[in-house]
Amino acid sequence: MFASLLGLPTDERCLVPALTPAQRNAKTLEAIVRHLEACAARLPVLLLFEDLHWADPTSIELLGMLPNGYAI
Repeated sequence: MFASLLGLPTDERCLVPALTPAQRNAKTLEAIVRHLEACAARLPVLLLFEDLHWADPTSIELLGMLPNGYAI
């Protein structure tokens, strides 16, 4: 999901399933949250968001998915 998000080429090891845009968005956000949770399980994690008032709806959705996240 991260390769697709970043526009990186993938090979047969990283097959991207055929998903609707909404499904791809949901899976990408879930992957980001899981990655942040895995990092936080090992070490403290601090996320800073500058100019949050300019955040797009997907970014706000992601923040709402984080543990103790804020729904804006």
